Amino acid sequence: MPATHVPVSISCFLLQKFRGKALSLVPADIDSEIMIIHINGAKGKKDRISFLSDNLLQLLRQYYKEYHPKRYLFDGQKGGSIPLQV
Repeated sequence: MPATHVPVSISCFLLQKFRGKALSLVPADIDSEIMIIHINGAKGKKDRISFLSDNLLQLLRQYYKEYHPKRYLFDGQKGGSIPLQV
C-alpha cells in the first residue's frame, strides 16, 4: 500500500460509520485542541463528531506536512476529494 494511502485507510477504518465523509474532510475539521473530528452532513444530513486519537493525529500531521493538501485533507489526483470506492 503506498504511503499516501496509510492515513486515508486508517482514517476510514477509525471513522467506519462516516467513511464516505472521511474522504471529504478539510483540515479545519480536525480539532487537535479538544481531540475531535467534525463530520459535516453525515447520515440524516446531521453534523457529527468523532474522537481523535493521539496516533491518528500524529499520522495526519505527518501526512499534512509531506503532501500539503490544498482543499480537502485527502486531495484526489485532480484536486477534488478522493472518490469513495466500495
